[in-house]
Amino acid sequence: MNISYGKFYSRHLGREMEYKIYGTRGKPVLAIPCQGGRFYEFEDMRMLDVYAPYIEDGRIQVFTIDSIDYETLFGQGDPRARICRHEAWINYIMEEAVPHFSYINTQANGWEVRFLVAGLSLGALHAATLFFRYPDVFDALMSLSGIYTNEYCFGGYHDDLTYMNSPQQFVAGMPKDHPYIRKYNSGRIVLCVGRGAWENETLESTSAFAQVLKDKGIPVTERRISIDEVAEAARTGRLKEAFGSGTAAVISPIGHLKWGDDVMEINNGDIGPISQKLYDTLTGIQWGKIPDELGWTYEVK
Repeated sequence: MNISYGKFYSRHLGREMEYKIYGTRGKPVLAIPCQGGRFYEFEDMRMLDVYAPYIEDGRIQVFTIDSIDYETLFGQGDPRARICRHEAWINYIMEEAVPHFSYINTQANGWEVRFLVAGLSLGALHAATLFFRYPDVFDALMSLSGIYTNEYCFGGYHDDLTYMNSPQQFVAGMPKDHPYIRKYNSGRIVLCVGRGAWENETLESTSAFAQVLKDKGIPVTERRISIDEVAEAARTGRLKEAFGSGTAAVISPIGHLKWGDDVMEINNGDIGPISQKLYDTLTGIQWGKIPDELGWTYEVK
């Protein structure tokens, strides 16, 4: 697989921004990292294992970028300054990164292709923001475990920029005959969320956003992923890792999964990199080895 690294100076952010490119041609995919994530986490989290068949046969070309979430949505200080900084990051993407990536992709394909934008967790919010604000550039969205409003980041503060970066709000505010609605309907939207205890907020937000889309005349199909699909993914090698979570267990990797007479071995019975990172992060916060930036812990005196 062809993997290349690059960086360029962003006039919007006033610093160099790094990126990676996976593949040489195909539909361009802009991958947004998780909260505060870096461009290389796409590879570190083994997402490349999932995408590799599509990259290697030329169906997609993936471009990964940095976030600046700890300066913006999860930063400190004046909320107006933080949302302005976030908008500068959006402008970096739309006026600098995407045109650069589109040129590279167009040279390889021989024609210009609209992007698929994908993100997980806070990256899901960013991906949805980009898709719904710029449907002339993005014609497909894949958002996983997202909360589609930024209200929880600003403590009740609202202005024009928080509105435009909160898709659950600004799509709800669109008239049904807005020209973007037709463009959304001609694209592909995937909003995916789990149903575990930790997904309560993301499930609630995803369901609320799905209702907003329905109200605007955008068809929505909601369904669960069946155990048969999980078993099929295991048989075909697409199930890379699995884990369970609980108050005492924190994160427990699943090495084998039994369904009927079928016993599925997952990741050779070993803990996977995503499970390991979640475990290390959660236990690190519990034991005070990692800063608790979300206010989850309470000191008992």
